Amino acid sequence: MTSLSTLASTGPGLPLALLHEMAAAIQNFYPRISAIDIVDRTAQAPGFSTRAAVDSRTDRLQAQIRQAAARSDGERMIIIPDNAVQRYLLVKRSPNTDAYRYAIALEINIKALVQSDADYWREPRTTIELDASRSLAATSPPTSNPLTRPLRYENRLSSQSQGLFLRTTRRITMAQALPLTQVLSGVGLAVSASLALTIALALLMRTRRAEWRARLSEQDARIAHASRVNTLGEMASGLAHELTQPLTAILSQSQAGIRLLHQQSADPTALTPALDAVLAANVAQARRAADILTRLRNWSRPADGQIGAHRLNERVANVVSLLEADARRHQIDVQFTPDPAEPSVSCDDVELEQIIFNLVRNAFDAIMRQP
Repeated sequence: MTSLSTLASTGPGLPLALLHEMAAAIQNFYPRISAIDIVDRTAQAPGFSTRAAVDSRTDRLQAQIRQAAARSDGERMIIIPDNAVQRYLLVKRSPNTDAYRYAIALEINIKALVQSDADYWREPRTTIELDASRSLAATSPPTSNPLTRPLRYENRLSSQSQGLFLRTTRRITMAQALPLTQVLSGVGLAVSASLALTIALALLMRTRRAEWRARLSEQDARIAHASRVNTLGEMASGLAHELTQPLTAILSQSQAGIRLLHQQSADPTALTPALDAVLAANVAQARRAADILTRLRNWSRPADGQIGAHRLNERVANVVSLLEADARRHQIDVQFTPDPAEPSVSCDDVELEQIIFNLVRNAFDAIMRQP
């Protein structure tokens, strides 16, 4: 959402082409995001959506998004769309102030948030699910017969942005709760009490084990989500920062050319060297801006898996150029010495640059942690 907010705030209108590329990259990384909407606060300007169909239901959904953004005090809001099945919307203001222009909404597929390959969750008597539409106090009342009531665990996940509830159930059959061989072998009240205690402890251990697995899965998902969103946000911020300098230089050089034209109009032959220098600077700065934009687009779009021969020096130079602004901001000196042998590797160029980018960023983090 940070990356989408940065792109939405770059100009007077929405950059639809860049937003489509960024949305495709986000949904490729996070299949659980089924739709992305950017709604104008006043409903006077056109918005952006990845939804295929636009009808009256879309208008009602956009109205809900605006209402959620208006209620927000700076925190993300969760809303349940009309007639939604296993879906909810995560809404944020852009920019995140009282004077926001847009409301950004991510539609989340709840079923896609819960994925496990463990055999335990594949059993028909066991379920694990998330709920975004209820509070913990609204638990379902137990059935009258404790032997037919499923074993249930419910808890609110410790997420600051999404108040979801995790629910796991395990239905215990009569044969599992009271094995025939143990019942027949039990004699007296003491043996029956011991059997009941053993069953209770076994069920409790299974519940604790299921809770532990669910928490590990939640933590892994949060770490992966934060890493990907941070990378996309840094790339978008780098684009806005790096394009400001070359575009400003183009404007200054053009103004200087106009002044030279007026000052030396009496002698046109003396004007050629000065104009050549000005125009050459314009071309160099314009190419630099185009290269930065091209690299960011290549990083944000889904990988197409094209393998080819690429020069390693060029790939490293691209990453160093992209990280120059971040290095200057943290007062880090980055030096790159190209290999004179010009080595070439067979790979996907975008994936190779992502590997180099991660290595350099790890080095930045290690330097900044030093006292």
